[in-house]
Amino acid sequence: PADFDPLEKVNRPIFWFNDKLDVFLLEPIAKGWDFVVPDRAQGAISDVFDNARFPIDFTNELLQGKPASAGKTLGRFLLNSTLGVGGLFDVAKAAGLPGRQEDFGQTLGVWGIRNGPYLVLPVLGPSTFRDACGRAVDSPMRVWPFFVGTIPSIAITGTEVINWRAQNIESIRDFRKDAFDYYSLVRNAYLSNREAEVADHAAPERGAEKPDTE
Repeated sequence: PADFDPLEKVNRPIFWFNDKLDVFLLEPIAKGWDFVVPDRAQGAISDVFDNARFPIDFTNELLQGKPASAGKTLGRFLLNSTLGVGGLFDVAKAAGLPGRQEDFGQTLGVWGIRNGPYLVLPVLGPSTFRDACGRAVDSPMRVWPFFVGTIPSIAITGTEVINWRAQNIESIRDFRKDAFDYYSLVRNAYLSNREAEVADHAAPERGAEKPDTE
């Protein structure tokens, strides 16, 4: 793996720190959250945060040259923000507009920019040089920092992370337990997933050749 992980000696200690932070802080909080907050409410919270991603998804679809997907994303946002009560209910999915997430890292990949070395970011986790740059571009497009102060924004972001972690308690536990080398497993899974995402989004847009039938 030296060709895509030349910083492994630096990445591993950061990964170890992130893992211990998860085991001793984030996972216990997530378990408490999961105990108190019903699954349906967790799903609604997740839908709200997905809806708030609209500027990121919409902008990157346009940058990738996919106006049809961008139009669907706009339609999703309008439906879920109104009939879906600010995104609490994903009415757009029932209307035939399923969501898909885009980010600037994927956009750079579509433009032919390579991943660069694998990179583990403190607290934030797996990334690459390309995706870290993409994250920096996407971050200012989040909705809530423009309407609330720094402390409420941190609280909102924390809620999003804890809610996501609560929804993935079992899967992450199994992932960690079954891994011979947890670091390598996470790294390879991340890189494979990102490669698949970029390849999918670089392909001709669905609907350009024939109408959607789903």
